[in-house]
Amino acid sequence: MNVFRHTGTRGRRCLRAPFSAADVGPAARGLRPKAVTRPPPAPPAPRWKPNFARKMNLPSRLLDDAVEAFAGLPGIGRKTALRLVLHLLRRPGEEGSAFGEAVARMRREIRFCRVCRNASDADTCAVCANAARNNGIVCVVENVRDLLAIEQTGQFSGRYHVLGGVISPLDGVGPEQLAIEALDARARNGEIREALMALPPTIEGDTTIHYLARRLERHGVPVTLLARGVSFGGDLEYVDELTLARSIATRRPYEDQAAGGPTP
Repeated sequence: MNVFRHTGTRGRRCLRAPFSAADVGPAARGLRPKAVTRPPPAPPAPRWKPNFARKMNLPSRLLDDAVEAFAGLPGIGRKTALRLVLHLLRRPGEEGSAFGEAVARMRREIRFCRVCRNASDADTCAVCANAARNNGIVCVVENVRDLLAIEQTGQFSGRYHVLGGVISPLDGVGPEQLAIEALDARARNGEIREALMALPPTIEGDTTIHYLARRLERHGVPVTLLARGVSFGGDLEYVDELTLARSIATRRPYEDQAAGGPTP
């Protein structure tokens, strides 16, 4: 087979020698090409990642146990726990003993108020024992930490009721695990004229509020909510749509906000 091709230079045509069998590939000759076996690529070298969860190599088993105890607290990592342990180790022995005794005594002698479930030294907490408080208004909170946060504002002069959590079916928390029956009993006995719901603005919190409102309306107790809106000092562009929508829906005259004053 003679093959001619144009060189593209000066329009001349040159003659090329015919192809030989060696010049033609296997596919052109109708043959199946042989499979080329290549060695598998070498796996990439593993990158070193720091393991922050691994235990520290401490020179003392006692130090390690103390670090483990502090690291079990919420918001305390191992480095912070080690810093706290070393701080206690540098302090005089009496201070360390007093610290441990205070924690042990708190766990032994702490009680919960028989009325509102607040942390107390006696059967009745200081809030429920205060005759100057408004007994008819009860603020329902999730835990003692929320109670203390509201009490620090100095704007609420009523009483409290600590549920001990919120209804969360995914976490296995139902109405039976909360202090709802005690709240229902207080409403049934006529102790509550208004129930202020100070629960977290979450799906679980709203579910709990809805459930409590259904329970309390049978006793004629009105249910109120904390105002939900834009936080002071925040920018509107960073506020989520739900909060901004609620702020617009629950707007009130400026004169009422300027008047201010503590709640009953």
